[in-house]
Amino acid sequence: MHQDPLHGDDDFARACSISRYRIASGASPNFDVWTGDLCIAIAAGATVVVPGTDKLLGEDLLLVLDREKVTHVSVPAPVLATVPARDLPELRTLLVGGDAYPVGLVDEWAPGRRMFNVHGPTESTVAATVSAPLTPGEVPPIGTPVPGTRVFVLDADLRPVAPGVAGELYLSGAGLARGYLNGPGLTAERFIACPFGTGERMYRTGDSSAGAPTDKFLSRADEQVEIRGFRIEPGEIESVLTSHPGVTRAVVLVREDQPGDKRLVAYVIPERNASTEQDSHDPVDEWQQCSMVAERAS
Repeated sequence: MHQDPLHGDDDFARACSISRYRIASGASPNFDVWTGDLCIAIAAGATVVVPGTDKLLGEDLLLVLDREKVTHVSVPAPVLATVPARDLPELRTLLVGGDAYPVGLVDEWAPGRRMFNVHGPTESTVAATVSAPLTPGEVPPIGTPVPGTRVFVLDADLRPVAPGVAGELYLSGAGLARGYLNGPGLTAERFIACPFGTGERMYRTGDSSAGAPTDKFLSRADEQVEIRGFRIEPGEIESVLTSHPGVTRAVVLVREDQPGDKRLVAYVIPERNASTEQDSHDPVDEWQQCSMVAERAS
C-alpha cells in the first residue's frame, strides 16, 4: 500500500538522462519495477517498448532492444547477465538493479554507455537510491537517495554507524509504503518510528550496507533472499512444506549452479512411504506465486 507511487519519477528521469527517447523494461509485468519503468517513461515523455513476456531473457531480449532501437533499458542484473554483450548502437543508458551483480557485468556493459545501479525494495516505491554512472572494474555502490527519500545505515541500537562500517539500511520519505495488506505484525516489525524526524516512519530493509563514503551493499541482515527481483522468505515456504502430512521437516535454500541463475531448492525429510517430488509441491502451488515455489525437492 503506497501513498505516492509516482513520487520523484520526473526527478529520477532527469538524473538518469531519460527524456524523449525509447525506454524498454526488461522486467516481468508482475514485478514492481515494470510499473516504475512505465511511470518514469510517462514522466519523461518517452516512448515505452514492452517486450513480450517470452522475450525477457537472453538473445530474445537482445533482438527486441536492437529491432526497436531502444535507447534506455531498465533490467534486473541477473536478466542482463543472460543477454549477449553485442553491439547495440542505439542503446545509451542502462538502469540495473534487483540483485547482486554477476562478476564482469559492469565490464561488459558500461563501456561507451551510462550504466546506473538502482537500488530499492517495493516498500519504498521501487527505487530508493541511484549510483553515479558506473565504470569498468567498479563494484557497484548503492548510490545516493532519489529526491524525497532519506537513507540511514544504523547499528542494532538505531545509531548511525561510522563511515565504512557495516550496518543495516533503513529508508524513509514520501515513497514509503503504508504497510503490508492484512499483515499488521510484519508491518509493525518492518515499519518503525524514525528517530531522525518527528512523526516520521522508516523501513527496515534487512540489507547490510557499509556507510558513506563506500555505500556498498554487503549482504542480507536477515534470512530474506532475492530471486529474479522478488524478495522471498524461505521460512514461509518451509512452514508450508511442513504443513503437508507427508513431510516432517524442510529446509529451503538458494542454489546457484550457474552464475546468475539462482533457484530455490527444498530439502525435505518425508514421512515413511511418502512421495517427496509430487506431493511436496501441492501445498506450495496452492498458496504461493511461482517465484516462491521451490524448483526442486530433495
